[in-house]
Amino acid sequence: MRLLAIETTGPYCSAAILDGDNIEERATDEKLNHLKSLSPMIGELLALGEYSLKDMDGIAVSVGPGSFTGIRIGVSTGRALNQAGGVPLISVPTLFAFGCSEYEGNKEGIVCPMLNARRNQVYAGAYRDFCEIVPGGPYMLDEFLGMVIAEAGEEEHLLIVGDGVDAYEEQIKELCEGRSFTLKRKYQDAAGVAEMAADMLMNPEAFGDRLNLSYNELEPEYMRMTEAEQRLKEGTLGKGIAGKG
Repeated sequence: MRLLAIETTGPYCSAAILDGDNIEERATDEKLNHLKSLSPMIGELLALGEYSLKDMDGIAVSVGPGSFTGIRIGVSTGRALNQAGGVPLISVPTLFAFGCSEYEGNKEGIVCPMLNARRNQVYAGAYRDFCEIVPGGPYMLDEFLGMVIAEAGEEEHLLIVGDGVDAYEEQIKELCEGRSFTLKRKYQDAAGVAEMAADMLMNPEAFGDRLNLSYNELEPEYMRMTEAEQRLKEGTLGKGIAGKG
C-alpha cells in the first residue's frame, strides 16, 4: 500500500508518504505557513522516492476539525491532486487520527486529543483501545473534561495532547485535580494521518463513505460555523463597517 498524506489542520503543516511499512514525512517548523510550504513538501517527497502521483494508491487528507484556513488548504490541495492524477481521496477525521496515533504510548488509559477552538472552547474527543468513548466535536473545556472523567475508571490515566494544552494548561490541571493525567505538547502530523488511512482502507465496512472519493466528494469538517456564517445567522454581518467612509 502506498499513500500520500496531508495534514494542515494545526499550527504546523506536514506531508508524508507511506510505502508498505515505511513512512517518510516532511513538516514545517514555522507556524501557519501552510500555503507556502505544502506543495513543495509534497514535491520533495515524491522526488525522494522517485514516485509519480499516479504511483499512489490514495491521497489521505486530514479534514478537520482545526484551523478553518488550514482545513481549506488541505482539502483544496487534495482535490487538486485528485483532478491532476486521478488518485482516489481518503477523508481522515483529524481527532480520531490524532488520538489513535498517540494511543500506542498510553495503552492503559484514555487519550484525549484537544485542539484550541478559542474562547475557552476545544475541539476534542476521547479514545480508549482505539475506540471512541467521547465523540469528537466542539466543546466547552469543562464540559469535555467532565464527560471524560465520567467515562474514565477510577485509576485510569488520561493523556491530553494537542495545542489545547498550550492554551488551557492551568484550567486543565484544575479540572483534572485528583486524577492521574499527563499533558503533552504535540501537534497532529501527516504520519498519523497516513497510518489512520491505511487502517481505514483495511476496514471498508466501517469507513466506506470516507474511501475512494473524487474531488467533489471530499468535504471539510469544521464542526462549527465559521465566524462569517455565525454573524450572518445573527444578522450582524457587515454592521461593523456600516456608515464608515
